[in-house]
Amino acid sequence: MTSKHTSNQHGSSLIESLVALSLFSLMASAFGNLLVGHIHTSVSNDAQTTAIVLAEWALEDFRAMDYPNITSNTTAQVVDGRTYTIATAVVPDSPAPGIKNVTATVSWNELGRLQTYAFNALYTAVRR
Repeated sequence: MTSKHTSNQHGSSLIESLVALSLFSLMASAFGNLLVGHIHTSVSNDAQTTAIVLAEWALEDFRAMDYPNITSNTTAQVVDGRTYTIATAVVPDSPAPGIKNVTATVSWNELGRLQTYAFNALYTAVRR
């Protein structure tokens, strides 16, 4: 018995299947890299937002203090498992006498690199 081969064979060959699988793998890899990059950006943005809030809180705490009690200090706070160091530096009589220049610097470790955010404010004694 002989079989007849026709030019209208249906289905796909092994080569075509391998090419399709390779293209699918490349696309899946590219999408995976995009997704990982998006996750890293999202985590980084969350950490930066937390740092900004902590810096603002540190400066707001000074607003509640009497002017002579505004002094430099350093604290640490853990938020969502990440440790933030909040250092406030107070420079008296800067930029003018009777004004304190306060800088709140928040630092944290992100992916093995130290990140920082600094926020500055001026305070003066309010006479009542």
